[in-house]
Amino acid sequence: METSCRRNLTSRDLCAIESAARAHPDYQINVLFAAPISAELLGQFSLRQKFENVRFARIHIDEYSKNTPVQELVWSRGLYKSHWRVEHASDLLRYLTLYKFGGIYLDLDVVVAKRLDTLAANWAARESEFYVGSSAIAFSLDSVGRSIAEAAISDLQNNFRHDLWSHNGPGVITRVLKMRCNTTDITLMNSKICQGFEVYGPELFYPINWQNGRKYFEPGVLENKDAYIYHVWSHMTRNRRPDSNSPYSQLARTFCPFTYTLYGDQFGL
Repeated sequence: METSCRRNLTSRDLCAIESAARAHPDYQINVLFAAPISAELLGQFSLRQKFENVRFARIHIDEYSKNTPVQELVWSRGLYKSHWRVEHASDLLRYLTLYKFGGIYLDLDVVVAKRLDTLAANWAARESEFYVGSSAIAFSLDSVGRSIAEAAISDLQNNFRHDLWSHNGPGVITRVLKMRCNTTDITLMNSKICQGFEVYGPELFYPINWQNGRKYFEPGVLENKDAYIYHVWSHMTRNRRPDSNSPYSQLARTFCPFTYTLYGDQFGL
């Protein structure tokens, strides 16, 4: 989901899309834009031709939210008051999309290393001991997925905050699961106590935490080779160029080789 309104995609974005498409050739990979797509992007993105399961879609947030619980929040221009409009728009749209359609949501600054349909039907992962992350979430269309999606969209409707960074993203799924799992201890959450919703450990989705995100870009060996997803924390690392011997470059050569080769020395900027 691209909500920055820059109208194009970076090499990091394309790597996320390519890695997801490679890992799931039988799935449709939908890239949603909250602003018009540039002609330059449509012309350059040969990845869309290489991977037939990649689709672009332009969404108009007013129309997209119509007849949903967050329609009033969107139509009242509540997002315009936000201190972090881009990030909070992404927060709202990821939960709204899962509420409308179900499926798997992924941030655009990840590398997908394994098929995700081998996991539980409904899941998220701990980002830390305080938060369940919202960078990768799966809500299926079964009763568990629908109940979680409805609880998440209701939380956004009732508790949206324009002045807190993580309140509308990881804060939503964390609050919902604390209620569902009947515990405030994030580390205890699992499918048994969360009534069928699985909460995986950070090692499978956030093997390097955001405070140490620079390690993806510095020379070194990737210590955890068993993760499903590697999140490179672009908000914290956007100005870093990955060393050719860095974990991020190693991941890119393996899981998004087309993008890595296409961008060469400019990959990751």
